[in-house]
Amino acid sequence: MDSEVYNNQLEIRHKELTLNGVLGIFPFSLGYVEENITSYQQDCETALVMPNSFRSRGLHFFFFEPPVDLTLDKTSSSNLGLILGASLNKQRLDVLIDRLIQYSGFQVIPPTEDFVELVNHGSQIRAAVYDQAEELSRERGGTVEQNWAIIEYADFLTHEEGLDPESAIKKATEKFGLAN
Repeated sequence: MDSEVYNNQLEIRHKELTLNGVLGIFPFSLGYVEENITSYQQDCETALVMPNSFRSRGLHFFFFEPPVDLTLDKTSSSNLGLILGASLNKQRLDVLIDRLIQYSGFQVIPPTEDFVELVNHGSQIRAAVYDQAEELSRERGGTVEQNWAIIEYADFLTHEEGLDPESAIKKATEKFGLAN
């Protein structure tokens, strides 16, 4: 995997997959951000947004066209926060992160060593998901992007909406056009 920092954003690439991590400060409460996020959703077209349930201090977005997984998270003890995004469409990911920064009032700061380590650890998991999507494309058809989106969206549905894994996979498969 290749990684670089530009404009204080950490970018990691694995084949066609782009992962971006941004460290920053929230000048506002997360409640304020959540109340004002409607404009962001409308500006960014089709998206699902859920409170980040297992940490309950952030927002988790899943955009469909093209598939982008995006998390806005805040530490519980300070105004420090992070934005993490993943997509096979780097340009769309960059635009969505820039707009999220704009709408949330997030103030970007240079990434710390701990932050880089955290994002690098998560990128290994995301790279494995991408490789699994490639394998599914060869074995069962569909594009790598469709299979990646199914895996990521099913994970979103399981963690954020509480669906059981089988129902989540079925719903994700139907959403991305690979239902039998």
